[in-house]
Amino acid sequence: MTAVKDNPNKTIPLPPVELLRKLIEHDGYKTGDQLPPERELALRLGIGRPAIREAIKALSILEVIESKPGAGTFIKSSSNMALNWPETMRTVKPKFDMLQLLEVRKMIEPQAAFLCATRATFVQLGELEQQIITQERNPNNRELMAKSDFLFHDVITRSAGNSILDDVAGFLSPLLVRSRQITASSAPELTRMAREHRAIFEAIRRSQPDLAARAMTEHLQSVGLDLLSAPEKISSH
Repeated sequence: MTAVKDNPNKTIPLPPVELLRKLIEHDGYKTGDQLPPERELALRLGIGRPAIREAIKALSILEVIESKPGAGTFIKSSSNMALNWPETMRTVKPKFDMLQLLEVRKMIEPQAAFLCATRATFVQLGELEQQIITQERNPNNRELMAKSDFLFHDVITRSAGNSILDDVAGFLSPLLVRSRQITASSAPELTRMAREHRAIFEAIRRSQPDLAARAMTEHLQSVGLDLLSAPEKISSH
């Protein structure tokens, strides 16, 4: 369980958070179940206890698990395991500022949309369209909308065709998933998100990179206005 092979001659270790996630899935843990102690997890996964603690922090951000002082670590929401996280997900600090994350997204995602409009494959366009359809058909399902929002932007990033960008997105992914959960739970109108995503997709589908970048910028501006209208969402633990 400690490594995967991408070719016959090279073995790449999985990040600790991915190892822990796979163990939880493999052993069939459900919401409310208690995980083994850190020492046992470290032995089973073949990594150190500091790495286990970092993995626990990352999965806590995603609200998959929670640590209760004096009691142990428990599965908080097994449904959050269903998110299609990138294989390169890394651990991050458990506290972050949503506006600072949005600043980073504004630096990256418009250009990613630009490149996606020039490089996306037929299959990737199909993935994007499927997320649009999901959002348009389920505007009142906030949990599903949060997941689809993350996956829509993740496909765009992957479709930009830049492996270094993939690594950056993998590092940010726990924060990006958690931010979607926060905004989707309290956003006044999720149908607007679907409309803005549709505009981004149509520009990408028509191979209009400048329009795709502009549509992405306008979408992120809307996200920022929502955050400013609800200051309690700006900081997350």
